[in-house]
Amino acid sequence: MEFKSLSHYSIPSHVLMRMFGYLATMTVQGVNGLIMLSSFRGDAMRDTKVLLYYNNQTRFISCWTFVFQIVYAAIALASDVVTFKKDKKHIEHLQRLVTIRDVFFSSIIVPYSLVVSTEFWAIYLYDRNLILPSFMNKIISPLSNHIVHTCVVPTVLFEMALRPRKTPKSHKWNLSVLAVVTLVYLCVLLYSYYEGGKWPYPILTYLQGTIYFKIFVIGTLLSLPAWYYMQWCITKIIWREDCLEKEKNTL
Repeated sequence: MEFKSLSHYSIPSHVLMRMFGYLATMTVQGVNGLIMLSSFRGDAMRDTKVLLYYNNQTRFISCWTFVFQIVYAAIALASDVVTFKKDKKHIEHLQRLVTIRDVFFSSIIVPYSLVVSTEFWAIYLYDRNLILPSFMNKIISPLSNHIVHTCVVPTVLFEMALRPRKTPKSHKWNLSVLAVVTLVYLCVLLYSYYEGGKWPYPILTYLQGTIYFKIFVIGTLLSLPAWYYMQWCITKIIWREDCLEKEKNTL
């Protein structure tokens, strides 16, 4: 890959759009997170149910997901910036960034963003009290709710549409990363139950003791690798082989 100064090298328009998207993601998700955090104060905190949600906020996978998106956007933006710097000494750093970027997006961002959004809205539409009880309206506005649970999907699709990727020859490494993150989160859930005798999510308490508890948990776990593999089908539709070669030649 040849590195040239920006004065001698024209950055493709889709790359500029991509970089703008990363800045937008960090700004929107970051500001929204701060707004939600600052809402946990005043009269709202007198409600013991709201207080419980406040204490459990780091145990909600939705919070993990929007933090993942902010971190990924920062890594991706740094990767694109380094790509178009003229100093060739950054090549080694770029290769590391690209590797981290690819694994992070494929293994964590895609499966978790899609699972969080689809499952949240499916449960919310059935009975919101099983996932985000109405008393949380004191803290989370409809806009904040959509930023956390809806915007993560177009962000993923935006990245897929503007950044070409080839299906890896082996999925072992990506699936291993996905499995580790999932195992860590399962440990967080189990610790939460062990610590207080309650699950962070009302739906788990509602289903506990029934066959539907196992079905829900197993179904969620299986949906993660399912979405992981689905991304490559979507990528092949968006980026044909000739498009990939053309994109490679522009960098």
